[in-house]
Amino acid sequence: MHLIFLDTIIDEKKTIAITKRYLKQYPRLKTIARTTTTLQSNWNVSDKVKSGTTRNTQEDRLLNTIAVSQEVEEIERTISNLDKLHRDIMTEKYIKRHKTGLALYECFYMGKSSFYETLNMALLDFACIFKNGELLQYKEAKELPNVDNWQHITDKLKD
Repeated sequence: MHLIFLDTIIDEKKTIAITKRYLKQYPRLKTIARTTTTLQSNWNVSDKVKSGTTRNTQEDRLLNTIAVSQEVEEIERTISNLDKLHRDIMTEKYIKRHKTGLALYECFYMGKSSFYETLNMALLDFACIFKNGELLQYKEAKELPNVDNWQHITDKLKD
């Protein structure tokens, strides 16, 4: 079965890989985001850009940290929009990160293969929702089925 998003076939393997790689950055992003309040409270009038200069590294750091903070919020918002099982799995795997392997899938009373199938579906759902599909990877034209078969494929999907 192929996942279709906006009449385009998603490359599920690539999407899952990209989404995993992205979510593994969450702890580092969260750490950076925590520094936002520290940077904001330390930023004073003398740190502002003086006339004749074009850069202010303190301001750049603050803006970057705010952007990272917004990214963290978007990740958390997207996970919160998943169905309960997917949300719980994604939270344990990528947000809390306390359990791994056997302990992780046993806490959901699932076998290993069932857990990873569910995790992959959760990753695909996350990729579809996150920033309107920004993480989705699409099949190349050469990987798509023959155009002559499209009517047959769309008929099958309707059944």
